[in-house]
Amino acid sequence: MIWDDKLTKRIIQGDKVAFELCYRQLSPYVYNAIFKICQDKELSNDLLQETFLTAYQKSNELKPDTHLLAWLKRVAFNKTINSIKRLNKFDDVNVEQTIDPSCSITQSVENEQLFLIVLSKVSKMERFILWLYFVEQYKHHEIAELIDKSTSYSKVVVSRTITSIKKLPIINEVSYG
Repeated sequence: MIWDDKLTKRIIQGDKVAFELCYRQLSPYVYNAIFKICQDKELSNDLLQETFLTAYQKSNELKPDTHLLAWLKRVAFNKTINSIKRLNKFDDVNVEQTIDPSCSITQSVENEQLFLIVLSKVSKMERFILWLYFVEQYKHHEIAELIDKSTSYSKVVVSRTITSIKKLPIINEVSYG
């Protein structure tokens, strides 16, 4: 993907043609990020539209050196987490127990396809946190800020989810098969 920073400047100035180009070029990347978290095509499309509507409304607040795709994904992740909270379709994790966070998901997941299969086996909140942490490379404090929880909450969710993932039959098949 090649993004011309001149288009960002035009978007900041309110150029509708530049924003349309932005949508055409960047929406597939934003949609994929949303879909991999919520696993729902209709919801992903709605969140994509909400993301770009918000982006259009707030485009004058951007700085010319803003990495537009990263900013759009941040807006999308905010929309996604708010949607997950609204739908209340995730299980809360008991933060009182802690597990050694030194576990690495790369020990259990050998390729992207397996990672996506594994992500489909966890709750939406766990998927959201794992995606941000491992794929988008967010820090725990950034994730905590997004979900309005403590940093330790993010760490515990990652740790517990990895532990539960390691117990999935598909992981054992890969490990011993």
